[in-house]
Amino acid sequence: MKLKAFLAHIHKHFPHLSTTKSLLALSGGVDSMVLATLCLKAKIPFILAHCNFQLRGSSSDLDELLVRKWAEEHQVPLYCRSFHTMAEAKERGQSIEMVARQLRYDWFEELMKSQNCDQLLTAHHLNDQLETFLFNMAKGCGIRGLKGMPEQHDRLARPLLQFSRKDILAYAKMEGIPFREDESNQDTQYHRNKIRQNIIPELKKINPELEHTFRNSQARIAAADRQLQHWVNSHLENHGDWKQQLFYLPTSRVFSQKEPILFLELWLREYGFNYQQVLQIAEGQGENSGSLFESGDFALQVDRGNFILGQKPQAPPAQIIENSRQILNLHQFQWQSDTFNVKDFQLEKNPLIGAFDLDLLQFPLKLRPWKLGDKFRPLGMKGKKKVSDFLIDQKIPILLKAQTMVLESQGEIVWLVGYRPDDRFKIGPKTKNIWRIELKQNEITF
Repeated sequence: MKLKAFLAHIHKHFPHLSTTKSLLALSGGVDSMVLATLCLKAKIPFILAHCNFQLRGSSSDLDELLVRKWAEEHQVPLYCRSFHTMAEAKERGQSIEMVARQLRYDWFEELMKSQNCDQLLTAHHLNDQLETFLFNMAKGCGIRGLKGMPEQHDRLARPLLQFSRKDILAYAKMEGIPFREDESNQDTQYHRNKIRQNIIPELKKINPELEHTFRNSQARIAAADRQLQHWVNSHLENHGDWKQQLFYLPTSRVFSQKEPILFLELWLREYGFNYQQVLQIAEGQGENSGSLFESGDFALQVDRGNFILGQKPQAPPAQIIENSRQILNLHQFQWQSDTFNVKDFQLEKNPLIGAFDLDLLQFPLKLRPWKLGDKFRPLGMKGKKKVSDFLIDQKIPILLKAQTMVLESQGEIVWLVGYRPDDRFKIGPKTKNIWRIELKQNEITF
């Protein structure tokens, strides 16, 4: 590895690093010490962050001492923080590795905000990528898992990902870069160390150029994934449809594909759905109308020949409408209202516009989520009807039902918002003053 190769790589893949400020995670190990040295020589603006997890006694303190000495010598701002990692892991009931990662990245995020850093630089390299690939493959994964870590993701950049540990060690030796070895890297009770110490050496007996050929294989896997994602995105754009912040895709368009399960996986992985859920979704071939599947923040409903994707349904909070000219910001809509004299008003046929006899209303009004047992008299009907039955008759998807609200005056429903006014509050021959509400849809993308 040479500075020239690093500069060429930065120029091609990370040109923004020279004009923005970065936070570089510096552990004291050879990888991050080499990255810091290279960034310094490449004139990349950066500050340093070091975590002392207090897991290795005096060795952890010696790591911090090395880092402080390097930062002072090269006049690079350094921020250090110590964590009671062992105690934190016991309190949370999680593994030390998981807790250390959470503590590290939470602090990095805070530091980036306070120091106005645009991205975080870590020293992951090609051998880390190989270990990730083997670990993911052993645990079971899709094409994304085989791709491993991306060079850039959100505000995280890994400038050394194309370089091997052998390259990094050679550069450290050539430049006389000080570093410390973490003795825990030899402990094979950790999965990654077991892969590093036991599995990769055996694979290199079969292929001494393992890192080089793996890098080429990764490039091909990434190219295949991009092409597959392009296929999925094109299909979604051509055959999907947005309605009321929900995305509709005919199930027939999915199951007419040669690889419908792959299509579903590539589409839904962006929204937190896992492979087992994809198999369950595909099992009914889109015929299980009403089925609902949930990920962390999203939900997918199979309904009347459509896949309907949206944010997980939540009942919006109740609101008080104090007067006839109130403006509210709801999750889906902006609520705007005003009053008119009947002579100056023209009725509009739009479910997002409500118009009522103002003199029949008693303020303050209540805007709340509908609930089971609610009844109203839909416009044009003589008798009352359950809101639940009305929504079923109108074939309203589950994802929208949970967000549906009613407007009340003195405990009586005035409007099933966005769907149907109540007949008792309609504009009639005796109406003099009109209250008009318009719901303007907020732009919600996911």
